[in-house]
Formats: sequence, C-alpha cells, structure tokens
Amino acid sequence: MDEFRQHLDTVLESVHLPDALWAYRTSPRSAIGFSPYSLVYAYDAISPVEITIPLARVSTVNDLEWDAKSCSDWRLLDLEAVDEKRMEVERKMALYHKTIAQAYKRTVKPQAFKQGDLVLKVVEHVKRQVSGPSKFAPQWEGPYAIKEVHSSGYYRLILVTEGMLTDPING
Repeated sequence: MDEFRQHLDTVLESVHLPDALWAYRTSPRSAIGFSPYSLVYAYDAISPVEITIPLARVSTVNDLEWDAKSCSDWRLLDLEAVDEKRMEVERKMALYHKTIAQAYKRTVKPQAFKQGDLVLKVVEHVKRQVSGPSKFAPQWEGPYAIKEVHSSGYYRLILVTEGMLTDPING
C-alpha cells in the first residue's frame, strides 16, 4: 500500500508541477511589474482559457493573413517595444531598490558604544560562516567590556571574567 501511495504522489506531483511553473512564470512580479514570460518572449502569455474562449487578441491573430512585409513591420514594432519595456523594467527596478533601501534604513539604527560598556562578540565559526561544533553551540561569547574606543570605528575589548585583552574589533 505504501508503494502505491508513493507512486500516486509522484504522479500527482508530475501532473501539477508544469501548471504551477506556468502560473509562476506568467504572473507579474511586484518589483518590475512584468512577468518573466513577457520579459523573455516580449509578449504576455496566452492562457488556455483564452484559447478555448477566444478573446480579441487571440482572434485577431488567427484571422489575419500574414505576408512578409506585414510580418517584418510587426517584428520591428515588437523590437522597439522590447527596448521600451527594458527601459521601464530598469526604471522600476531602480525604484524598487530605492524603496528597499529606505525600508532598511528605517529599521537599522546606528549604535555607538562607550568605554566601559558591556557587549557580546560573535563566535568565530559564525563570523566565518562555517558550521559550528553542534547546532546548539552558542552564537555569541562574552561578556566583554570596551576598554578603548577609537575614532576610526574599532574597539579594543577585554574579557570581563578573565581580564584578558582581545584583538581589535570593528564596531
């Protein structure tokens, strides 16, 4: 019974995955206002519903007789539209990045430490982005007291429990 269920799950996943990918690729992104499909193919995707129930843009394409001149004219117009769309995407991306930067600046508050403040220091394996000795290993070590504050932005720390001076740290 378990084998049948696994096989059924595999078949169902394979049936719905293309539909899910199609929906993802054809839905517009909030950052740029366009779908990935329209950026790649320079057209909005025609959904299966639009093919079954003909809409204006589908029926006009099907009813036209194409000759070489009209095809080349349409293609030149499409190429110009692609450049315009690219410029609009660049403008929207710049605006999106500016919005994200402003949101980040609102949440981040600069912190200045004084001599004698107690602080914690990031553990070495976290700083180097290496996995720690265990998943329950501490992320911070200390407490440290700030012994010296330098104008260039670094601090000299002293371990409170042992009185040992550490290497300078950027703050």
